[in-house]
Amino acid sequence: MPIAEQLETVTPPARRPRFARADGSTEVPAWRGSYRPCVLTWLRGEPSDALVGQMRHAALGWDRRNRLISVDKGAQVLLVAEGRAGGLSRGRLRDAVGSVLEVVQAARPDAEVHTVVGERMAPGERFAVVASRLRRLGRYADARGAGGLVWARRYSLACLLETLDPRQTSAFIEGQLAMLEAYDREHGTNLQRVLELALDYQSRTTAARAAFMHRNTFRRQLGKALELIDVDLGSPEERLALHVALKLRALREPQPSASSPAAP
Repeated sequence: MPIAEQLETVTPPARRPRFARADGSTEVPAWRGSYRPCVLTWLRGEPSDALVGQMRHAALGWDRRNRLISVDKGAQVLLVAEGRAGGLSRGRLRDAVGSVLEVVQAARPDAEVHTVVGERMAPGERFAVVASRLRRLGRYADARGAGGLVWARRYSLACLLETLDPRQTSAFIEGQLAMLEAYDREHGTNLQRVLELALDYQSRTTAARAAFMHRNTFRRQLGKALELIDVDLGSPEERLALHVALKLRALREPQPSASSPAAP
C-alpha cells in the first residue's frame, strides 16, 4: 500500500479517506488520542507482502486502533495507540511490538529485525519526519551494537547534535576536553571514555566492567583524568556540561570495540 494511502491513519478524521484493513474491508477509524511510533528495520532480507499483511493483522489484533505502515521493503512503522489519556508503560509497548515480532519469528526464524520506539506522536505531526528521524536513530544504534528493541530517548542527544552548528559543537567539546584529548593522543589512552563511564555509573565497579577494565586500572585512569580537567564535579552545572561534552564527542566519533576499550 503506498505511503500516501496509509498516512490517513495518522491524520485528522475530517481529512482522512477510508483505510484498507488487512482482511480487505474498509473503515474510517476514530481518531482518539496519540500514537507511539516504533520503526521495525530489517537487517537481513526483506519481508514478503504476505508477511507484512500478517504483521498488520497482528498489530490490529493487539489493538484495533494500531496501524502498521510500510515505509519501504526494509522498514515498517508500527503505530501503537495510546488512547485519549495516553501513557503506555514500557512493558505494554514491548508487548505490543512483541505481538508483531512473534509473527515474524514464526515465518522467518532467521530474520533480524531491530526496533526503535519513539516519543508520543500527536495528531497532526508529520509522519514522514517522525519515521525518518527514527530510522536515522536506528542506524546510529545499530552502528553501536544496540540490537533488539531500543528507546529513541536513549539517543536524544544524537537528535540534538543534528540541530547544532558543527563549529559551535566542536568549540564546546574542545573547551571541555582539550587536556584530555591531548593526553589521549600522546599516550594512546582513552581517558575521555573512562571519565564518561565514571559519570554514567554511580558504582566504580560497574563503570570498570563497562570499560572492560580491571577495577584498579580503571581507578588509576580515572584519577589521571580528574587531574587533567578543570571542572568542579560538585557543581551540577559544571558536571552536566562535562558529561554532555563527553556524550557529544562519543556521538561524532567511532566507538572503540569491546576488545580494545582503551584504544584512542
